[in-house]
Amino acid sequence: MDDSLASMWKNFVLTEEEKVNVEVTGSMQGTSTERAKFYLVGKLLTDRLYNAEALKSTLKMIWKLVKGLTLVDLGKNLFLFQFYYPLDRRRVLDTGPWSFDKSLVLLKEVEGDVQPSELVIDKATFWVQVDNLPLGCMTKDVG
Repeated sequence: MDDSLASMWKNFVLTEEEKVNVEVTGSMQGTSTERAKFYLVGKLLTDRLYNAEALKSTLKMIWKLVKGLTLVDLGKNLFLFQFYYPLDRRRVLDTGPWSFDKSLVLLKEVEGDVQPSELVIDKATFWVQVDNLPLGCMTKDVG
């Protein structure tokens, strides 16, 4: 840790008013779970530099959102997408996969009390269509 920062922390003192404990009650936690229906965490799979504003404007355009979007850059190619209409969020999840600048954008639903940086985002759903299969191969097991 930087010496100047460490010395500033040694001088850090809370007033009696600032020492108040804050208890997070069950009703407060329920609110965050309710709010989670407006969020997605996204990860851009790339090692290249990219423009976060271009990512936001491109996704807003291709997602055709009813009520807009706020994007928060969390660093390390990780983003928090806040939707203002739950059906926009649902449609974005259901109609992927999505890409930006030839890189896959992975999306995951926010889990109540988990920090976005702690989420494992390593899966994408793809639809695959195979034509001209022999009739005997048109089974769920072969699929």
